[in-house]
This record gives sequence, structure tokens and C-alpha cells, in this order.
Amino acid sequence: AFGSDAPELLRMMDAPRDEQEAWANSISRGARVVEPWRSEFERFGSFPEVQEEQRLRAHTAYFVPARATAQRLSLVTERGIALCFDAQVQNGGVLQVLQDALAALAAAPELERLEALAAGIANAALPQFRHDVLSRKMALAHGEGVVHGRPVFLANWGIALLPAG
Repeated sequence: AFGSDAPELLRMMDAPRDEQEAWANSISRGARVVEPWRSEFERFGSFPEVQEEQRLRAHTAYFVPARATAQRLSLVTERGIALCFDAQVQNGGVLQVLQDALAALAAAPELERLEALAAGIANAALPQFRHDVLSRKMALAHGEGVVHGRPVFLANWGIALLPAG
């Protein structure tokens, strides 16, 4: 996938983190990776064995902990699990202190608990990101909203306030 650029990439994988970051910035223009690296990473990502590793990593590192959080919070709907998954990916999970606080809402309807979870995650974010985090999390809680200026409808992705299968 990386051809003659493979040795450079392999060297970077073992480099100190600050050197890796500098290298990543050197092959990027803003959020876009420049050529030939862009095509090489796309090619690498198209390999079935790489995609399988990505699915395994997503399941192990994000879905399993998210499902455990959902169970601890008695969230049983698709949207509840989706919100926990999003928090795991975007925020590193749900803080234990927030989980403890939400336990007091155990008897409340799930939508109310999802709203409280969304607000709690946003409140724990850095001030400059709170609004963005809140809009994303509330869209997950409510099943729709505006995220990064774009309308989002979770039902279009088959995610609803229905019991997870």
C-alpha cells in the first residue's frame, strides 16, 4: 500500500510521540492528508484484513466499554447505547462521577436520563467545545438535531428509542 514510502511510515510508528505528531503535521494541510500519503492510506484502508482489524478495534476498544456503561446506567435502547458509544469514541467514555450521579435517576424515563447524560458529558468538556459536544450528544439523545451545522436524523441510520437487540 505504501510502496517506497513504507520505510518512512514504519520508522514513524516507532518514533517518539512528538516526532510522530510533527511528521503527521508535515504530511497534512489542515485536516487533509497530502499526496502520495492520502492515496496510500486509502489503499491500505481498502484491504479486507485492515478493515477487519478496524472492526475488531472498534468493537473491543469502543463498543464493549460503551455497552458496559449502558448496562451500568440501565440504558437499554439503541439511542442509549449509541450515546454511550459516541461518548466512548469522542470523549474517552463517561466519567465515573457522572455515572454515579445518573444512578440517582434510575427510575426516570430513559429519554430523561439520556438528556442528563448528554448535558453531563458536555459540562465535562473544555469550555470552547461545550456547545459542540452538547449539540452532538443531544442529537443522539433526541434522535435528531443539528450537528456541525448539518441536520442529523438517527432513524435514517436505523437507531431509535427502541430496545436494543
